[in-house]
Amino acid sequence: MSENQIVARTPLEAQLRDPGRQMEIMRAMPFDSPKTKHALMQQFVDLARNPPKSIANASPASLFECVLGAARLGLQLNGPLHQASAVCYGNTAQLIVEYRGLVKLMRAGGVKEIHTGLVHENDKYEWTERDFRLSRTLSDDRGEAVGAYCKLVMQDGSNQCEVMTKAEIEHVRQKSKAKNSGPWVTDWGQMARKTVLRRAANLVELREREAGLLAQADKTEFQFEDAEVEIRGAPKAAPKGSQAVLEAAKAPEPPPVPPAAPEPPKPKQQAPAEIDPETGEVIPTDLPMPGSPPSLGKPKAADTVHLARSQRLAKRLGLPVWQKLTESRRRLLKERMAEEGLKDTQAFWNRAEAVLGRVTPAYYEGWSEAASLDVLIRVPKRGNPDHWTKLAEGQVLKPHEQQEKASAIDELMGW
Repeated sequence: MSENQIVARTPLEAQLRDPGRQMEIMRAMPFDSPKTKHALMQQFVDLARNPPKSIANASPASLFECVLGAARLGLQLNGPLHQASAVCYGNTAQLIVEYRGLVKLMRAGGVKEIHTGLVHENDKYEWTERDFRLSRTLSDDRGEAVGAYCKLVMQDGSNQCEVMTKAEIEHVRQKSKAKNSGPWVTDWGQMARKTVLRRAANLVELREREAGLLAQADKTEFQFEDAEVEIRGAPKAAPKGSQAVLEAAKAPEPPPVPPAAPEPPKPKQQAPAEIDPETGEVIPTDLPMPGSPPSLGKPKAADTVHLARSQRLAKRLGLPVWQKLTESRRRLLKERMAEEGLKDTQAFWNRAEAVLGRVTPAYYEGWSEAASLDVLIRVPKRGNPDHWTKLAEGQVLKPHEQQEKASAIDELMGW
């Protein structure tokens, strides 16, 4: 061992000092500046070298996944900026995006100003679809908190607003793994502001990879997808100008209405046409896809297999995870299965892991679009590249090119 060689204190630090792991993390960062990448990488190493007690018992594999997720978002992990945290559930660390991390991602998505706050029952406020104005005094007698708001000022000067009642916020809290401990108990107001801010993030055009990672973090923290916070079955109160827009949170519930006689079934409406993400063509939904294989079987069973196997492969490759199986993805899978001559779902994913499992970040480095399973699986039209076929034919980064990139990372990091 060299006298100047640093001895790793933890298994995670040993991984982060490995050249291959370094290259994987550095490529994941959304920065162009080597100095910025170096600073964030050094923060990860410092965390691994002196981990807080809260993650001391987490498995090294789960901690590395948290580091990789934070790197893809360009956020500090368990750092002084409070952008993202690794939180332990048992011996598994999972990534949580904090309030300041959300603000950073939204600013990168074109937001100029972000204003959030609590609304109390004695406050005066006006709410329209594009604006929220709050008037309050310095008196302590503001009454009980009845909701929260988030106002976004975009780069073009336009506004976006989200307002949530206390009932909606509590609905989110009940889905949280830590609803009875931690910030939900000690800092309810801050969690309410984070919740309405997360909902407002749906109004911002984040990059595909960031949106996928944020949705995955939401599922970890709140056990729901896409910041779905509306209370099912609860009617929404219409805005009333200068009147109390959150009055619905305090108003008594109307008496129950006896069930009406069932209406005759309405004729099934044709679903709107979808836009092919690659060609921009309108794809009618009432026509079968040419060359499609027979039905994948019972939709629920097939969907379960597709989601489970796609999530496993996406995690292995470090790509955004599919949270749901949309109609466009079902069509994409049918086309690729037909192209490969496969009818069995499991056999298809076995083939996908064998072909796409060879992907390295160097393969899609420099793409104008974000890498995803959708892009790698789809059968292209109009002469666009067929990534599946290229990978099946072995057109991936050569070993000597990987070594050259590893040496460049070593020189950059000075390790």
